[in-house]
Amino acid sequence: MSQEMIARILAIEQRASRLREDAERQAQELLREAERAASASVEQTLAEAQREADQMTAAGKASADSQRAEILAQAQAEADALDARAASHFDQAVRFVVGRVAGRE
Repeated sequence: MSQEMIARILAIEQRASRLREDAERQAQELLREAERAASASVEQTLAEAQREADQMTAAGKASADSQRAEILAQAQAEADALDARAASHFDQAVRFVVGRVAGRE
């Protein structure tokens, strides 16, 4: 083989080696970019899931607070009704007790 031919083969091999190295670097960069994108996507999905969970928790708390308020209002209304009934019988109960103590009944 001539010197010129050997030089051409060496130049082609060097060029092929550089192309391969460039391709490997590009592949590594693409892999890193894909990993960053996947990580960002996972973080975004987790953040969205957390927001949804927070909204659901807030809605559940609001519903529980509303039910609690309704139950307390109903209990207060029942207590007020009992107080009113007791007050209406109070005078009669006092007369009964005083009569018993006084020995009239």
